[in-house]
Amino acid sequence: AGHLAELRRRVSMLEETIKELEAQQCHGIFIWRLKGFSALMRNQEAGLPVVEHSPGFYTGRPGYKLCLRLPCNTPAPAVSTILLFCPHYQGF
Repeated sequence: AGHLAELRRRVSMLEETIKELEAQQCHGIFIWRLKGFSALMRNQEAGLPVVEHSPGFYTGRPGYKLCLRLPCNTPAPAVSTILLFCPHYQGF
């Protein structure tokens, strides 16, 4: 059981390494596919807090590491607003 747990941990680390390497290769072009967007909008209309974060990606190599944050807010009844923020991480 301990060996299996160690293998799962190593696989998880390798998957994160692959994601990080893929993020470094986007050359400033990032496509973020949101799953369940209609459900997000329904939750927004119901007044529930909805915030989605993209995976991190780099503007180039070397470059800035960014992510996208999509907070769906309803500032007034029956008015839907979508804002997109681009916070940055400390890069390499």
